[in-house]
Amino acid sequence: MDDDRISDAIPVLEKGVERYPSVLELSYDLGTCYLKVNQSQKARAVWEKAAALGSQSLPVLGEALEKLRRQDSLSEDHKKEISLCMIVKDEERNLADCLSSVQPFVDEMIIVDTGSEDDTIRIAAEFGARVYQIPWEKDFSRARNASIEKAKGSWILWLDADDRLPASSGEHIRQWVQTDGNESRALGLLVKNSNDGGHTGSVFNQIRLFPNHPTLRFRYPIHEQILPALEEAGIEAYYSDYQLIHTGYANEEAMREKQIRNRELLQHQIETNAHPTPVTYYTLANACFDLGDFTQAIVRYQEAFSLAQERNNNEHIASIVPTKVALCLAQLGRYQEGLDLLRIYFDSSTSVQREKVHPETYLVQAQILEALGNNHSARTSYEQLIDQTEEQTFIPVDTQLLKIKALQFLGHYWNHSGEERLGVDLLHAGLQIKNGVDFNQKDLNRLYGQYLGGSY
Repeated sequence: MDDDRISDAIPVLEKGVERYPSVLELSYDLGTCYLKVNQSQKARAVWEKAAALGSQSLPVLGEALEKLRRQDSLSEDHKKEISLCMIVKDEERNLADCLSSVQPFVDEMIIVDTGSEDDTIRIAAEFGARVYQIPWEKDFSRARNASIEKAKGSWILWLDADDRLPASSGEHIRQWVQTDGNESRALGLLVKNSNDGGHTGSVFNQIRLFPNHPTLRFRYPIHEQILPALEEAGIEAYYSDYQLIHTGYANEEAMREKQIRNRELLQHQIETNAHPTPVTYYTLANACFDLGDFTQAIVRYQEAFSLAQERNNNEHIASIVPTKVALCLAQLGRYQEGLDLLRIYFDSSTSVQREKVHPETYLVQAQILEALGNNHSARTSYEQLIDQTEEQTFIPVDTQLLKIKALQFLGHYWNHSGEERLGVDLLHAGLQIKNGVDFNQKDLNRLYGQYLGGSY
């Protein structure tokens, strides 16, 4: 039931409870609606009054009230406590580094193990985590929700074993909980897929901290999401620039095995009609792409686009699909088709939409133009990448890697154009980015001015 329907139902149920107080089902339904709009105090008041009349005839009401009482029994200090919730399996290589990074900033650590055969459980216990073992049922949401059920703190911070929380981010999170956090807000972190301490790597925003509330649970068996539950409860998502390092993409073979698993689970979700969303089709397309099945990836990207438009949501997916399809066409050697698709995309975009073009779009356009031998136009597209910065986004993007690729092309371009010194400086700038030295549009303009004067 959406927020509008809940709001409409509440006054009707309030009148019903007032007129028929002994009909406990009405009180239970009213309390449930209060919870869905994040009014737990009203929910408890209604259920307490109903329970006084005798809740034995409706056990579900007594159970719900007891759960709410346990939550409300937390002291004011406890209401600021953070529970780390994790799910793991065979993570002995990663877990210690993860827990040591986050331990100073949480009040308890809960780890649900889904069948480890290595030293994962022992390592978790050494860090003082509470470990629970459950069978793996090919459902990430079920496992994550099992960890949440064990949490005592009023805030849930969820991590994976290959995540690392920088100390500065941990301090910011604690401060946010103390000063800005309340039961109507959730916190998004800037997740960076990186294996060099955060110098390079793709970034995207993701909700990682949210109130411990019985209605807030993950959904979907793979690429599980908490955002739908937050939206239904009317909880605001605040996206910060607090960084979280995700190191899970270092091993190509491990990445391939992960995508094979993801493809199987996502296909099963679609085939069984288990609430597939645009994200389901999009992530399945990504898995197909990573596994080299570019033709099937195109099909799945198009399905993601159609469903996003049909439901009028997931705009970030609809906007990136043309780029992804163009990239697939390029991988299949169909460069002109890919370029034509991007031109249609740019021509159909409004000026506002063009200002929000995903950086990867310029990269794909540049690479296709380069493959077609149109280096002059490719240069213009590559130059668009130089001034990109890490910003809030739901689609991962590695701005530093984009700049490195742009500078590599520009360095060779100007070298072949007779500007050897400029080419060398641009290639050097690309190498420096790997060492954490940024390069932006001002730097490019300075080099162009130095070597080309006003001719560029």
